[in-house]
Amino acid sequence: MAESSRQGVILIAERDENVRELQRYFLERDGFVVTFCDDGVAALDAARSTHPVLVVTEILIPKIGGLTLCRRIKSQPATPGV
Repeated sequence: MAESSRQGVILIAERDENVRELQRYFLERDGFVVTFCDDGVAALDAARSTHPVLVVTEILIPKIGGLTLCRRIKSQPATPGV
């Protein structure tokens, strides 16, 4: 889908499958590529490899909490503007 690559990747750290499906439906409908992770460590790795335009996370995500995850993503040379 050409529109997807123009909109960019949104990385979501979310454990609840029902919430994921709703997020996927609305974001892909609007042309975004959506990547999901179950925990903060996986989300940090995914941020490094996918260079998302936006990260949405639970605060209480396992392994690395949501606030720490956001701080670490912002401090990475590859993702400072996320």
